[in-house]
Amino acid sequence: MLPHPSPTSRPSQLDALTGLRFLAAAAVFISHVRVWFRLPDFNTGPLGSASVGFFFALSGFILSHVYRANPTSKATFYKARFARIWPLHVACIAIVMMTPGLAGPPRDAAGWGQLACHVTLTQAWTLDMSWALHWNGPAWSLSVEAFFYLLFPLTVALRARQILALYALTTIATLVAYANSDAIANGDPKAVDTWVTALSTLPPLRLQEFLAGLCAHAAWVRRPDLLRNPSVATGTLLEIASIALVVICFLAWGSGQWGPAWMATWNRPIAVECLSRGPGLSWAFAALIFVFASAQGWISRVLSHPSMVYLGEISFAFYLVHAAVMSMAVAWAGDFLSAWERPCLVAILWSIGASALLFALIETPARKAIMHKSHQAPGRWRSALSSAAHELRRAPALMASGIGAVGCAITTFAPLTAVDYCIAVTKGTDPRLVHRPITAQCVLLGATTRILPDIFECTVATTGDVPEGTGFHLVALSEDGSLVRHLDCDQRRLVTDGSAESIVLNAKSPLPQLAGASILELRLSRTDDPSYSPVANSEKVEILRLPR
Repeated sequence: MLPHPSPTSRPSQLDALTGLRFLAAAAVFISHVRVWFRLPDFNTGPLGSASVGFFFALSGFILSHVYRANPTSKATFYKARFARIWPLHVACIAIVMMTPGLAGPPRDAAGWGQLACHVTLTQAWTLDMSWALHWNGPAWSLSVEAFFYLLFPLTVALRARQILALYALTTIATLVAYANSDAIANGDPKAVDTWVTALSTLPPLRLQEFLAGLCAHAAWVRRPDLLRNPSVATGTLLEIASIALVVICFLAWGSGQWGPAWMATWNRPIAVECLSRGPGLSWAFAALIFVFASAQGWISRVLSHPSMVYLGEISFAFYLVHAAVMSMAVAWAGDFLSAWERPCLVAILWSIGASALLFALIETPARKAIMHKSHQAPGRWRSALSSAAHELRRAPALMASGIGAVGCAITTFAPLTAVDYCIAVTKGTDPRLVHRPITAQCVLLGATTRILPDIFECTVATTGDVPEGTGFHLVALSEDGSLVRHLDCDQRRLVTDGSAESIVLNAKSPLPQLAGASILELRLSRTDDPSYSPVANSEKVEILRLPR
């Protein structure tokens, strides 16, 4: 993924592309939700790899836009590319090393070899996913980008027709490589998945996407007057059409209901699915970039809003850090599998906040320090500190930092859900563990209650053996102890570590039905007892004093 050009070299009409960049980074985030939050039914298809393909095409377009209009030496170009991606890349590797659940410091020769590949941006050439994705998985695309950077100065002298011919040749070569790759898998579904991923990270097989961006720019600078200043309505229709084209191509190649049909027809699972990670989408991405570069429709106006532009500016940091942040969110959530939405929300908020800080404190200062004309260290440091202070003072940066702070506040002060709280106390991972005996064998682990404007909720977790013919019941009592209402409960058994089980009861009741009640109790009663009297040798547990 290529970061945005610097504000001084990026014309204002490309703001829509900068805003679009964040949406593509968010699509990569969404594609990783299934993996990090263990959601087997949350199927996004190859959304992540396809979104990275958009970045590759956008790289070709923006490099052409910046450097064809402002020619520079190869040394300056390579220095600028190094300053743009390498400092933040290394900083994110360090973050990954310190993140629970991810790769720690190298422990053996293989670990040091993997680290060397990542630091030198050569990990995508290994065709070994344990190497390419070991440290910071999303950074594999930087290895591909580095390959594009090496080749780009060679394309500056090419004419538009030559670039188009080169795009056609690389597309055909990529299709041939994919079409002949299925024999490697020998019909093994696991091998198919492995090779699809491996081939889609190999830099030469993504080259045609980069060239598609070059073609898009060559066409864009030569676009007719009709497309230079269309009406807002016409521009909006073109934007909608370009988005629809991308969606249709994505569904047609390896995703949704169309992809499997193509696979069954061609009997080439690797070839067909890989179309969604390259040749099947690159031309559609080129059309999308061509349209949004002019920014003449309503969608472009939304994407060009300063807040969206800022999110696009920090999207490179968002892309690189989101995997580590997701791991942190999973570590915070523990085994809250039934409430993945909350840790997912926290991961989004944290990622935005962390991206703003990384952009202001690492990405921008490092680039300014490396590209500063002064050869003296003090001058470079002053330039870096000045740029960091400027970025931190920007209103969008304060907003993004505030978003991250909201995520931190959620993790600090807000429980996940009632059921998840009980799961936590069941596993003993919540400091509010009650652990109150009900019988010699049964224990109340914890309970949580919520009183909403028109409904009352209570969730209770218990563990231990209950006598045959008995069960737990929640009852609402008056002040003198008489029964007001029995709360109907949904019950579920939860297997904890080892063979231990707990029972989670979740009850909801409209507040008017609890009129006259003052106490909520948990009782172990016989299932056939309409009075819900506690069984012998059991304790009644007061859960809550209801407000009058």
